[in-house]
Amino acid sequence: MSAPSPVFPVLIVSHIRGAEGRLDFHDGKFATGFGGDDGEFHVDMEYTIEEDSLLYPALGVTVRFIEISQMHDSPGSWNWLFGFTCSQHRIRTVLEQMGEGMGTLQMVPTVQLRFLVWGKTDSHCCPCWLRELTLGWDSKQNRYAVLSASRMHRSGDPACAKSQFQ
Repeated sequence: MSAPSPVFPVLIVSHIRGAEGRLDFHDGKFATGFGGDDGEFHVDMEYTIEEDSLLYPALGVTVRFIEISQMHDSPGSWNWLFGFTCSQHRIRTVLEQMGEGMGTLQMVPTVQLRFLVWGKTDSHCCPCWLRELTLGWDSKQNRYAVLSASRMHRSGDPACAKSQFQ
């Protein structure tokens, strides 16, 4: 099997928070920034392709997944997971999820994601809730669909003792 083509990251730019224009990834990275008074380039956002893989959720179906993270000079990070199929020279998005602090837990045979969720009184550094989504292939719609969703309180953390879900 040949390596996946590098064209997909350019196609998903319109969906990425803070991205303007094309993201021309080199060695899996793309940075935006500004020139400082010192003549140096200062990075304010860096995008990284964390995962580029193929999954076969059903007979005759190949989905290419691209996971991109965005780190910026203020606290927090954003993550995107895109799933694409290609048929008759046309690309179709079959999964698109994003979130601040989103993580991929597994991708075989289902896709399981975990999101950070902030309660009403949680500080930005310390979200006290987690949300998990499990997505599976829906052969009737030819795309991924939510199979289950749950939320959990990080009760072991003393800072979360009084946190309430929004």
